[in-house]
Amino acid sequence: PPQNPNRVALGRLLFHDPRLSKDQKVACSTCHVLTKFGIDGKVTSTGVGGVQGRRNTPTVFNAATHIAQFWDGRAADLETQASGPLMNPVEMAMPNEKAVVDAIARIPRYVEMFNVAFPGDDPPISLKNVGEAIGAFERGLVTNSRWDKFVAGDHSALTAREKRGLGN
Repeated sequence: PPQNPNRVALGRLLFHDPRLSKDQKVACSTCHVLTKFGIDGKVTSTGVGGVQGRRNTPTVFNAATHIAQFWDGRAADLETQASGPLMNPVEMAMPNEKAVVDAIARIPRYVEMFNVAFPGDDPPISLKNVGEAIGAFERGLVTNSRWDKFVAGDHSALTAREKRGLGN
């Protein structure tokens, strides 16, 4: 189903906003660099205060179709995963949901956008809705390469040489 464009627009802004981290220096896009295939290219990612994580960053491209959310599969879906790093002490280090909500509520444009994107929710600004919005944005980060077409069943998408290199 098509994503709600208001949630996608809000999610795009939240994804790139470092004000959602404790030191206001780390955004989702700090580690999920869209111009670097959705990763940061590091062995382990760096969070708030330069703290090194224990794992590297999985790509956000095609994330909705990944077999697991987080490397260990602990999130049920993309939207649940999207809000997890906000309060992870090594990643974005917000102390609790209230701190996340308060940070967002101080920004008039976000208050307006949450009201439009989540009109039936009381309150519209919540950790769940932050995840919903970021997830809506990330669901649009899909690739459409010849490889993707081949994996989807279009065997003419790759050349005979490429298929030989695959071992087919």
